[in-house]
Amino acid sequence: MNVSDKAGKLVLILAQEAGGIPTGLRNGFVRLGYEAHMDIYNSPLIKNRSSLAIRFWNRIKDPGRQKSLLALFNRSLEEGMGKIAGEGCGALIIMRGNYLSDRNRSLLESRKELPLISWLYDPMDSCPMQREVASLADHVLCADGKDLALYRGKSSWCPLGYDDDVYGIKDVEKDIDLLISGSIGYFYRKRRAALEILGSSPEAKKLKCVFIGSTGSSFWDMRVRTGAFSWAAKRLQPQELAMYQSRAKICVNVHRDDCDKMVNPSFFSIPGSGSCQLAERRDHFGNFLSPGEDFIDFCGKDELLEKVFNLLENDELRNHLTRNGYCKVKERHTMKERALRVEKIISEIRRRERG
Repeated sequence: MNVSDKAGKLVLILAQEAGGIPTGLRNGFVRLGYEAHMDIYNSPLIKNRSSLAIRFWNRIKDPGRQKSLLALFNRSLEEGMGKIAGEGCGALIIMRGNYLSDRNRSLLESRKELPLISWLYDPMDSCPMQREVASLADHVLCADGKDLALYRGKSSWCPLGYDDDVYGIKDVEKDIDLLISGSIGYFYRKRRAALEILGSSPEAKKLKCVFIGSTGSSFWDMRVRTGAFSWAAKRLQPQELAMYQSRAKICVNVHRDDCDKMVNPSFFSIPGSGSCQLAERRDHFGNFLSPGEDFIDFCGKDELLEKVFNLLENDELRNHLTRNGYCKVKERHTMKERALRVEKIISEIRRRERG
């Protein structure tokens, strides 16, 4: 460990849940010798299963539970700052975050010798609630590469990785031919189109195709045509999704419509689960995995259909891509690797502070 004093051995991670990723980061810091505390501030919303009537009322009164998220975030941040006061905390890492209360803004502005890392989950222009924490941070980890321009000199491009304690090759039968997972709501029209194109193809009717994800909340969203895809669940726990990915011969991965240089966590967890990945063509993906070697890319409807069914018929190529992708992400894109990267950033911040 680069930081040897007490302040370097305690890290507080305040995060909104995202597929078990915050837990993976905490475990990564623990393996590096840190005492890592984690608070998933939206956990009450995840654990509490509401009745249909309550969910309907929340949709009217608090769409997307945004007011609840805001209150939970600020309460957790205030409590967390109170707990680490005088503890010699090495760093505060806020993953996603939200708008700050006056008290929490004052607490963050007046902090002393406490490096603050802001890790953005989404592009800033579509998720401005991240902006206030990021503006006060010593370093900003950007999920979308275009956001680097907002924080010149104190940011780096660091897509969320995957937790290899959850996602890994399982001893299960590859009994799913095609898997598509993730929301197909407002920001994911391209993913919806891919689902409907594949689901309506005559070839897909002969295959086992599975869809996992939310269709959104509008009337139009509820009219999705899954075709040959069976809709397994609206959402799953990370361990359950990892099992589905391991069972799939091919996972089709389509990113947000509005992202410029974004990489979603599934880009790493799919090969990490031992599945072959087919992703839409984006030049920046090559910074992380190599198209044609670690995964296959496609552009447009015709290429999507052609490459899916060619891959299903070519076991040798599919297995080659799966092996390469697995080895690459296991080496470079686990949350343990991300923890090591963040540790170096924290150490550099503390070195600058000490002159």
